Amino acid sequence: MNRNDFPNELKRLREERDLSQEDLASLLACSHRVFDGVNQVMISKWERGETKTSLLRRLGISNFLSQHYEYDSKETEVISPSVKLSEIPVNQDISYSYAIDNVDSYTIKTIPSDSWNDILSIHSKLYSVDFLKFYKAEHLSVDNLVIHIFYCKGLMVGHIVYDKKTSMLLSVGSISLSIRQQVLQYMAECMAKKSLIIPVHDPAMAQFLYDLYLEPKRSMFGLFLFTVDFASLVSNPFYQNVSEVGGQSFRYFRYFSQKIKKKSIEFVL
Repeated sequence: MNRNDFPNELKRLREERDLSQEDLASLLACSHRVFDGVNQVMISKWERGETKTSLLRRLGISNFLSQHYEYDSKETEVISPSVKLSEIPVNQDISYSYAIDNVDSYTIKTIPSDSWNDILSIHSKLYSVDFLKFYKAEHLSVDNLVIHIFYCKGLMVGHIVYDKKTSMLLSVGSISLSIRQQVLQYMAECMAKKSLIIPVHDPAMAQFLYDLYLEPKRSMFGLFLFTVDFASLVSNPFYQNVSEVGGQSFRYFRYFSQKIKKKSIEFVL
């Protein structure tokens, strides 16, 4: 999908998914703030090429429809400053494919010391912040910690740490973006606590959650705190593609655009 073939591709992909123009407009508007106010008439005009939508919305629609978007030279120039924002460790991936085949649960008293040290190290590398410092600032007891470790063929590939008393998620780590998706899917399907308070480190991710109509509670230590129902979150089409390259481009371009206008998440709280 690109700027020139956007009208034809939008119509083709919509019909391929057996969606009416009204259906697509409703799904877009309900799933992401960027499409708030989009209606059937607008979709019709986009498909006929009568009006052109913004690069941000074209990126959003390509992400929604799981399509690769090809930038022309002018679009590359426009989006390049925001791409630099995405070059953080948590967005980096490796070439191997892993699938979780076992999950073990621990408390702070039962977890092997080497596994606990690995979790602390991984978290620090991903987020450059000590989650125990944040935890202690909230006056929470380590005795309430629940730790899930995810394995693939005996190799530790991911983890979750949360406080069972307050339902606060403290750390999520993974060896790859695909494992991260599997970990979050596990949270949605298998954890007794379906709703957790999560501290978000990356402002672009916080903006993304806000754009999915989740309201931030507050911020502290540069973190944004959201209450998240993971079952609802993973059903959102934009979230389902969050780890795709196109999803990252859309997320960071949206954040960058809002920050310039002083309307990003930092200005919401």
